Amino acid sequence: MTKRGIAKRFSPFLLTSIINNNIIQLNMAILTSTQITNLYNAYKDIDVTLNKDIIKATGMKTNEIYIKAAGMQRPCIVYSTSFTKARLIANTGNEFINKTREAGDLITLRMAFIDPERMI
Repeated sequence: MTKRGIAKRFSPFLLTSIINNNIIQLNMAILTSTQITNLYNAYKDIDVTLNKDIIKATGMKTNEIYIKAAGMQRPCIVYSTSFTKARLIANTGNEFINKTREAGDLITLRMAFIDPERMI
């Protein structure tokens, strides 16, 4: 096995945390469910306003962000987000809003990111 294959096979997970517009990257081992729960509870309500630098650092594919509801899909722009909510800009139209209300106001946000392993 080549050195590149070994490095790729045992590469640690990369946790990117964006807090108060500061981007912190930590190489971490596998997290336990308790650690993930603690991190979620600590940071779930912190809003991150997306700007050019944050979009680039996270590898977000801005042209592949959609909201889905009642079998319909619309492109949107994410203004800010946290683990529990997102503020979006979208041109939905009356049909989308009416079908969403009929379906119980359930909306799903679909976000896409560049896979850093494929960039190598």
